[in-house]
Amino acid sequence: MTRTTGRPVAATLHTLAALSLVALAACKRGDAAATPPAAISTVGREAIAIVRPDTIESGPVVQGTIVPERDAKLRAQVGGNVLRTFAEQGEHVAAGAVLAQIDDRTYRDAWLSAKSALSTAQNSADISTRELARADRLFKEGAIANRDLELASRSNMSALSAVEDAKSRYATADENLGRTKITSPFAGVVSERGVSAGDVV
Repeated sequence: MTRTTGRPVAATLHTLAALSLVALAACKRGDAAATPPAAISTVGREAIAIVRPDTIESGPVVQGTIVPERDAKLRAQVGGNVLRTFAEQGEHVAAGAVLAQIDDRTYRDAWLSAKSALSTAQNSADISTRELARADRLFKEGAIANRDLELASRSNMSALSAVEDAKSRYATADENLGRTKITSPFAGVVSERGVSAGDVV
């Protein structure tokens, strides 16, 4: 039976502890070598750009007078009081937009009268045309004289002339009624407004 003392065992334990520390330090050095430290960069003021809305102007400087491509000066074609205006200076308007309204009561009455006269003249002409056809048929049958046929023909011609006159009067009244609304001839901007509500034109 062999007997061992405590001194050799203690030395062995010290040796193992030292070897463990050496191995642990080697592992730490290996991990540090595998993961390099993150690089730190500094951004200078010259590398910063600020974005803001602005107007970019380029090209040569041109001097002159700005004139519209198309210009129209509107004037009332019928007289009356201006009841209302629909556009202000500087306002954009579309083609055909109503810019002002003139009192149309007188022109509307004339239009209604002309329309009624045209209807009456047309009815008279229709009756006269039927009378002429009947007179022509009776003349051919020998029931009336030639003078009666001529009277029916003249009466029909007069009725047809009355219709044409009534149509002309109605067209004039309709045109005058339409002129009570002053409209824009094309799309554009109102550069100046010369009348206001209550003015007489």
